[in-house]
Amino acid sequence: KQSFPNMSTTKELFIICAGGIKGSVDVSSIDTLEDVRYQINDELDDDLIIPNFAFHANDSRISKKQENKKKAWDFLEKELSIRSKRGDVRSLDAAFAHDESSLDAAFAHDESKPVTPPSKRPKLLSSTS
Repeated sequence: KQSFPNMSTTKELFIICAGGIKGSVDVSSIDTLEDVRYQINDELDDDLIIPNFAFHANDSRISKKQENKKKAWDFLEKELSIRSKRGDVRSLDAAFAHDESSLDAAFAHDESKPVTPPSKRPKLLSSTS
């Protein structure tokens, strides 16, 4: 006789959110990471959510295309975090910003213009009258 887990049973899934702060959502045995994504956006405060995030388990990124195939219960004993898809490290203020265009501008770098180190920049002449 095969035994199935009780669908009404839930467990607390801990997630490392923006700024390294831990958050949690309750998941059932049938919930996927796609379901967890909806719960995060619905249940957690905005300051914990990184816009357009990706899941990482034990420092390995999980593709959004895989989220509907990955059971949340499989991550109960792993370190699950949400991080920027860009892979760059951002300050808490940037993580809390909700305007995507300002984030793009804040992290944009025009590759055609090389960055000149301060030691190589021309010195300004001071005028004395």
